[in-house]
Amino acid sequence: DGGGRGGGEPAPLAAWCECLTLVGLARLEVAVRAPAQLARCVATLAGLLSRGVVNEIVQADGSRASGRLGGKLRQRCCFLEGAEDWDCLAELVDTLQGAVVDDREILTKCNPKFVDLKKLPEILDEYADSTRRSADHLKARDVRAMLDGHYSAERCVELKKYDEFPVDGAAMPRKGAYLRGTTKGGMHVFNIAAVTCAIGQQLLVEEGRLAAGH
Repeated sequence: DGGGRGGGEPAPLAAWCECLTLVGLARLEVAVRAPAQLARCVATLAGLLSRGVVNEIVQADGSRASGRLGGKLRQRCCFLEGAEDWDCLAELVDTLQGAVVDDREILTKCNPKFVDLKKLPEILDEYADSTRRSADHLKARDVRAMLDGHYSAERCVELKKYDEFPVDGAAMPRKGAYLRGTTKGGMHVFNIAAVTCAIGQQLLVEEGRLAAGH
């Protein structure tokens, strides 16, 4: 439910899903697919962000089962129905990463807050469905492990997407945005785009579509 907030502003999750859809449509390979494929990719990422565990998932053989805690992400929330859906997810994640690294405009036009660096628990709380049991939600330590695995500080420094001591209102990189940073107090900070990319990358690793430590 993307219910509105004060002044008709959509809830953060609903706004982020709209942005992810636009990101997907911006790439031809995704846009030419059946719209339902892109919708299932966005729903899978959104379900992991907002709920952590859903009532029913699609298993690797196409059968349905109850989502469950622990284990792989795809056992918690996955609506992808076949190889073409996984291809679509790979393209969506690649395009989202490209937007952060090279061209943030598609993200900032949706909402400049999507590239703001924040503490990880704050991001997860902002996009979580508060009506769900907190035990269902992804834990910050687990998401942090995904971020460290796919977007380590060293890799982000190499990409010039690491912001040390971020300051409100400071200039962004020329075209892209930062993936992570460190505050003066030593806290690691990220944004919703980086978190979503890391979750998507982890799903692809689990499915054997991406090498671990790629």
